[in-house]
Amino acid sequence: MVLLGSSDPLLPAATDWLGLASLLVIVIPALLGLLISYWVIRTAVKHGILAADKARGRTLGTRSDWDHGRP
Repeated sequence: MVLLGSSDPLLPAATDWLGLASLLVIVIPALLGLLISYWVIRTAVKHGILAADKARGRTLGTRSDWDHGRP
């Protein structure tokens, strides 16, 4: 039985894959999840702003921020 920390020359080669495996299993899915969450939130905010502008009757061609129809 080979214990960690022994002077076996095969031990470092056998454990080199742990760093890559942890990168693939933990880091990459977390980053993908963050990117997907960012995209979903960004899209929802964009559509919310467009829906609010449409409800107020604004169009893309108006330059004034003042809404004259509001009290």
